[in-house]
Amino acid sequence: SSADSDGVDDVNGLLHILDNILNASNDPWDHRRIDWEDHVAMLMNAGLFENEYRMTHGTFCKLRDILSPHLQRAEHNSRSSEPITPTHIMVAGLRVLYG
Repeated sequence: SSADSDGVDDVNGLLHILDNILNASNDPWDHRRIDWEDHVAMLMNAGLFENEYRMTHGTFCKLRDILSPHLQRAEHNSRSSEPITPTHIMVAGLRVLYG
């Protein structure tokens, strides 16, 4: 049933979060990026995207598309194995603005 699959999705999401926490490095220079698609899927499944980002996912995507050309960063300047994306920059900025 749908309720059973929702429960399985919730458990899988929690296991994914727990795995990330347990495998997190204590190295302050290890800058791992969140997996944006997993993060969005978890928030959408829980109905929390609008609460977290104070806009619909569609509006978020439109804003990202408008801002992306201005938020590009040179990959060689990244201290991480994964360069920061315009989406990550936008999310960090929104969190600062939201307080």
